[in-house]
This record gives sequence, C-alpha cells and structure tokens, in this order.
Amino acid sequence: MIRYQEEDLKNPGRILQRIVILQILFQVVLTLAFGALVVPYLADGATTASRKQQTKLSAMPTLDWLTIPFDWTLVRFDTFQGYMAAASYGITSLAMSVCVWKFVRRSKKCADFSFTIYCIHGALCWAYGKAFPNSAAFWVCLVTSFALTAVIAERLCMREELEDIPLASLISSAPSGSSGMDLAGSKSGKPRSGSHQEMVPIIIRQD
Repeated sequence: MIRYQEEDLKNPGRILQRIVILQILFQVVLTLAFGALVVPYLADGATTASRKQQTKLSAMPTLDWLTIPFDWTLVRFDTFQGYMAAASYGITSLAMSVCVWKFVRRSKKCADFSFTIYCIHGALCWAYGKAFPNSAAFWVCLVTSFALTAVIAERLCMREELEDIPLASLISSAPSGSSGMDLAGSKSGKPRSGSHQEMVPIIIRQD
C-alpha cells in the first residue's frame, strides 16, 4: 500500500485540494441521506420553518430539494422527521470517516480535517437560513457527527500506521550508494569510517 507522503501536509495547495474534495463528498452523502430518510416524510405537506413564506415542499423545484440539508431547523428531537434528519447526519459521519481516512492517512490530522468539514457546513447552514442556527438539537447533532468522523478516521489511520513496514521498502528508500556500504558494515560488525555509532550485526537466517 502506498503510504501517505509527509510532505503533502506542508503543501497548502494539496491541503486545500483535499478539503474541497472532502467537503463535496460530505454534501453529496448528506444530500443522499436526506433524500432517502427525510424527503419522503416532508413531501406529505410538511414545511421548512426557516423560510419566511411556509412553502410546501411538495411544490418546491428540484434545486430547493437539493438545499434541504442546509435547513438546520429540520433537525429536531420531538418529531419523527427530526429524528430522520439526525440519523442522516449519523450515516454521513460514518461514511466521511472512511473518506477522511482514505484522503488524509495521518491520525494526527484527522480531527483537523473533520473539524474543517463540519465548520464549513455550519457556515453554509447559517448562510442558507439567513440566521444563526439557534437550535440545540442541530448543534448536538453536528458536534456528535464531527466526533464520530474524527475518532473513527483516527482509529483507521492508527491501525494503518502501526502495520509493519516491509524491509524492502526501507532498503528502497535509503539514499543511493549508501545501502551497500551500510549492509557490508553491518555484516562485518564494524562501523564505517568517520562514524561514531555502534553498528549492530544483522544475522539473516535462510531456512
């Protein structure tokens, strides 16, 4: 497996590229989850509370259907559709944990990328509703989803980082012209000239 390159963490362009990709994936997965779990119950005549004019969702155009995940008023713990909206965030957090793992591959950076994703979504919800989200249910759902994404992605990255690195990859990553000298010095048990480090002989047993 190709390991995550450490220098990518120092490249602002690549960091921004990963944030954009992860944000798009987050919105796509959340929209699909809302479409499967929330929209069927809203189409029966429910309305979005964030709109000044209580327009029925059954008469909304396709573009408005796609913006439903930005309506933070749908996340509630006193209605069935509110629970379905919270479940949509839960499903999205599980899917995004895998996406963060695949794109970041560094356990120490999973929380940073996850926090950025959910902060951007919260800002988009604020802009869509034209009012700061003052729903406790929405913030509880958002923070919980962020925690799930960060923790699961971090665990997946840690499991990958703890895997044994093959000896062949270490030899191939050694500087050119130095691997042969190091190996020869290791077999003889003598340190290289100019080196003050003690060389430990390597015994290779062939069965």
